[in-house]
Amino acid sequence: AAELKELRLPRFLISQPQALFTEQGVSKLLTPEDLTAGFTLRGKDYSLDIQSADEDMFRIDIATTTDDQPRALRMRASDQKYLREHIASLPPESRRRNCIDMVCRSLNRIDAVENADLRDYVERVIDNLDSAELTTAEENPLSVAIKLKNRIELFLEEHRLATFSRWLETSQITVGTDFGTGYQLPQRIAPLHPTDLIGASLYDSEEGMNELESKFISRLSALDNIRWWHRIIERKGFFLNGFINHYPDFVVCTQSGKIILIETKGSHLKNDDSRRKIKLGQAWTNETTNQFRYYMVFDDATTPLEGAKTVSEALDIISML
Repeated sequence: AAELKELRLPRFLISQPQALFTEQGVSKLLTPEDLTAGFTLRGKDYSLDIQSADEDMFRIDIATTTDDQPRALRMRASDQKYLREHIASLPPESRRRNCIDMVCRSLNRIDAVENADLRDYVERVIDNLDSAELTTAEENPLSVAIKLKNRIELFLEEHRLATFSRWLETSQITVGTDFGTGYQLPQRIAPLHPTDLIGASLYDSEEGMNELESKFISRLSALDNIRWWHRIIERKGFFLNGFINHYPDFVVCTQSGKIILIETKGSHLKNDDSRRKIKLGQAWTNETTNQFRYYMVFDDATTPLEGAKTVSEALDIISML
């Protein structure tokens, strides 16, 4: 408890512009939203793979329900045929405008993108479709909107990562470790699924773990140089703040005072999300003092991603820290 009062986990900061209630130069925690400055969809790829539409159409009955719950009813084949023929008979400009309107409504609002910018991008995507693809989009505006939203999210992530790297390089992002900016582990926690089966834990009970996490921490707790470990509670405990918010699985303290963040991954999680977390963890390690480390670890049967370790490799390194 006494050590926790002094320990602060570093977090990324940026300076706030001077405003009515803030002084110039006052720092605040960096958020992914801070890194969207200058983002635009202009010039982005607007080609879209439109797969065949589901042959089943539905009508929504809002007139005959008694419990305020609309009912989705499968349309008869003749009605589906009539609707498709009606869509195809509309003037090209009407079809285009109707399709753009439906997709924009289905997309809803994306906070990081101005509405005019978003509509302009949707227009470019729709204009790039041939007649058959346009018909598919008209019949499935929600499906098209989901595809576009996923693509825009990828564009945003790429922009945030590039901005994060540039701001680190130019010292616009700093690291806070003092009592006002660093993260202090709480004196008490309230795990939703408490467990106290594994020794050397920081708290009386820790948050429950999956099989891989449990096996890893069992082996780690047996190392002679481990002072304590803590299972970070998802969405409630410490997280790495940057171009994404990343909650590692564990924070570990060695007898020498090294603080180590650890994220465990199974073989099915060798994906872009894990690569982004590795980049953020490496940036956090590089920008902090020699006291702090970050490792992503995969089970020993898996070839880890670049920048990650196997469980055995990580434990071997940690045993010497």
